[in-house]
Amino acid sequence: MKEIDKIFKADQEDRKNSEFFKKRKFFANRDAKRKTQVKELIKKDQLITGKDWYQATMIFHHSDNIKDLNLALSLVKKSFDKKYEKAKWLFAAVTDRILMKENKPQKFGTQFFRKNNNSPWVLYKINPKITNKERKEYNAPTIRQMEKLVKKLNQQK
Repeated sequence: MKEIDKIFKADQEDRKNSEFFKKRKFFANRDAKRKTQVKELIKKDQLITGKDWYQATMIFHHSDNIKDLNLALSLVKKSFDKKYEKAKWLFAAVTDRILMKENKPQKFGTQFFRKNNNSPWVLYKINPKITNKERKEYNAPTIRQMEKLVKKLNQQK
């Protein structure tokens, strides 16, 4: 298994952990370590395929730091250029996360949040000029689908 595969798998496993939202600091330290590992892989030219670049993007996509998110955007473009289909959605998600951090309406409707551990999930504000057709081009869900997801998450509390 390639190193990027291992890093990506660990990242995804953390996000499946039921304690993830309760122990953010613990998981943030693990995320920081993974970002450092991915930067090393980039320096060593070990990311080759669209999937490699996609997995690297995902590590930085989870950040709250705008610098990391801008790096994620440049990484996902490399995956996109290599015709990796999953990169379309990730491009949309990274774009939306950057817009959210800039306090602007998201374009694709991929981002939702909670103010704290006890508050309900909320879909972040959306640019009404963007159509579901445009969202579909990037494999992003429709706004209705995202509203259903947020409702489901709130029912699981």
